[in-house]
Amino acid sequence: MTDAASAVLDRPTEAQVAAAHAYLAEAEARAGHGPDVGPRPVAHVGVVGAGTMGAGIATVFLRAGLAVTVVERGEAELALGRDRIAGQLDRAVAKGALDRQDADRAWGNLTAATDLGSLASADLVVEAVFEDFDLKAEVLTRLAGLVREDAVLASNTSYLDLDALAAATGRPEDVVGLHFFSPAPVMRLVEVVRGARTGDDVLATALALARRCGKLPVVAGVCDGFIGNRLYNAYRTQCEFMVEDGALPQEVDAALETFGFRMGPFSVWDMSGLDIAAAHRRDTAHRRAPGVRVPVLLDELCARGRLGRKTGAGWYHYPDGARRGHIDPAVTDLVLSIAAEHGIRRRTFPASEIVTRVLDTLTAEADALLAEGIAARASDIDVVLVNGYGFPRDRGGPLHWRRQAAD
Repeated sequence: MTDAASAVLDRPTEAQVAAAHAYLAEAEARAGHGPDVGPRPVAHVGVVGAGTMGAGIATVFLRAGLAVTVVERGEAELALGRDRIAGQLDRAVAKGALDRQDADRAWGNLTAATDLGSLASADLVVEAVFEDFDLKAEVLTRLAGLVREDAVLASNTSYLDLDALAAATGRPEDVVGLHFFSPAPVMRLVEVVRGARTGDDVLATALALARRCGKLPVVAGVCDGFIGNRLYNAYRTQCEFMVEDGALPQEVDAALETFGFRMGPFSVWDMSGLDIAAAHRRDTAHRRAPGVRVPVLLDELCARGRLGRKTGAGWYHYPDGARRGHIDPAVTDLVLSIAAEHGIRRRTFPASEIVTRVLDTLTAEADALLAEGIAARASDIDVVLVNGYGFPRDRGGPLHWRRQAAD
């Protein structure tokens, strides 16, 4: 490994860290500024769906002092949702992030129901149901006929076409994306997705609400995955290619953790669940250009029931409920057999090449997002990667890193 090639793994200097932090402070202050119009008033918020994400979003709104109505499809699901919200408030108290009195006050502002009609008086409603287009479109369309004419309809979708969802409601000017990151009470970032027909005052309302909740909003345009997940998909796919071509998951993770990521991509993937990414890849296959290479290891792992930490095995093995994955020879054997089956000549990947390929992938996709107008500014992309995906804050984000490396 030459000195020039290995430089990407060098720890940033104190001056570089200070510059990165100053850049991000300015970028975060600039992010989330929208049209120069007043927002619609919001005092009562509805949340449809009280699963992990819906309960988390409801907790965020409750902690901001809002009246919240949560709707679930049945009493059993509703009871579980209430338990999730209560647990999240209790954990915030235990961590010292919330006073017991404030938690009790927030709990008193919660209403739970199984009838969407209970949201008729809400100022803004967020659907947080399963990531399925038909289901989300159905919920939003029903809401459009129930809520007031001046109410905002928001979707927590992380991938789906917001414009198509908005069109289904018959009132697309009232629809905006509010993509909270999981766990919603903890993660600061919120992508506020502006559809082609989202009203200026609706966008302003979503941004003001996010800031009121103590979140960091970044405006994104409509595309598959918006800013964050589109970048993450490109990053993850590149890492899969490297594993098929010669690296091992633990080598990729180690290289990127050395660079400064809090967790490597395969560890993160196991934590979130491999089935989610596999389903998204299947759902978007019809849009893929013919002849484009697609990694195959993910589907093979899922076919073997290795869905990540929740099943005790994914890219790693998790014996006895371990939180940190153990290197699994079965995965190594699968990697080698897939390479042989597809005629892939494997080679060694130095850590510096792993990191460089990831950075090149991220910056190329970021350039495309800017060219397409999905992101308004380069600094917004860096804010999303640092706050939502674990890119090292000391590096300032991939586009800041590229500029700094070129100096």
